[in-house]
Amino acid sequence: MQKIVSLNYLLQNQKEDEVAGILEGFICSRNLELQKFINFKAIKYEKSCATRTFLVFLNSTFQGFFSIALNVFQTQNLSRNLIKKLSPFHHPSAQFLPCIIIGQLGKSDKSIIKGADLLDYAMSIAIKINQYAGTKFVLIDSVNKEKVIKFYERHNFKALPTETKDKCVRMIRFF
Repeated sequence: MQKIVSLNYLLQNQKEDEVAGILEGFICSRNLELQKFINFKAIKYEKSCATRTFLVFLNSTFQGFFSIALNVFQTQNLSRNLIKKLSPFHHPSAQFLPCIIIGQLGKSDKSIIKGADLLDYAMSIAIKINQYAGTKFVLIDSVNKEKVIKFYERHNFKALPTETKDKCVRMIRFF
């Protein structure tokens, strides 16, 4: 049975070094930045309220995680038409827009859950946040790999204009 547990909950109910031990067991050889985040940064970000991280377990085995935060999206280099669509008040000159960001989303090398399930869990929390905070879209900074971009596109995310050589591709999904 899959279970989603907030890192915040774990930190409140277990010793920090025990929680760190769980996180340090996460291995994702396909994306070392994800692994580095969960192994070494997630607790710091959680305690500073920079993000909220959620761990997904299957039969007590740590399978994957995602992190969510509120964000202010800068609209520089976007067309006025796109800014108008993204803006809560349809202002084509808006420079900063509120949004929810899924900052990290990853599964371990040994995971048997699907990435689509992780994304669905993250989106369900984003939708709840949206009901209280009222943003228009979710943002993801995807690695610039065709397979990953196609994955997000299958889940209704659209890539924003970018340079093809950029390390990441910003993608959005409207509520």
